[in-house]
Amino acid sequence: MTATEYVSIGLSVISVLIAFGSWFAARASARSARESVGVARESAGVARENLGVARESAGVARESAEAARKSAEMAERLNRETRDTRDVATITACNQRYLDWCSKGVDFDNRDWCYGMWDLHATEFNFFRMGWLPLLMFRFWMNTLGYWYAQPDDDGVWHSHRDYLTTYSGSLTEMYDFFHGIWDIARKNRVDVAARNRKIEDYVEKWVKDKGLPVSGNIEAD
Repeated sequence: MTATEYVSIGLSVISVLIAFGSWFAARASARSARESVGVARESAGVARENLGVARESAGVARESAEAARKSAEMAERLNRETRDTRDVATITACNQRYLDWCSKGVDFDNRDWCYGMWDLHATEFNFFRMGWLPLLMFRFWMNTLGYWYAQPDDDGVWHSHRDYLTTYSGSLTEMYDFFHGIWDIARKNRVDVAARNRKIEDYVEKWVKDKGLPVSGNIEAD
């Protein structure tokens, strides 16, 4: 066998080996591609499952938010109904006490009668300050007090009330200052009832606003 033949045989063997290597590499690449497709399919399945879980979670969150909103609305309604019931009871009690006391006859010369009346006004003031009395009702009561203050009897009504405030409410300077303001308006507007009432109402609303106090009922201080 000549050298040329040996070379030819060698090249043939090499070609076969190269072809076999290429076939094996192609087969490995195909198997890897199939595995990649499988992994991709599994990933897509997991993604779909996660999307479903996310949708379920979003639905639960929406239901929870709706339940929380309804609970808040219910609590607010119950709280409002409780406040309304309390306000009505407070107004009724104060009105009844006022009528009972006035039925004895208005007598600012009677020390015991005055004590009861001024004690009622102190109670009304404290309830109003806590937001337990509607602004409309308290303004009406202060207009009535202004009427008494405005009587031309040498300010005897105010002197009686002032004695009560300094004796029994000496530490509550805020109460004294408030009623002193009502008296000051009344004495300056003895004749013009409409002007006096309007100024007393404005005074009460401004006092509430300046103090930043809670206001009961549907009427708010401007």
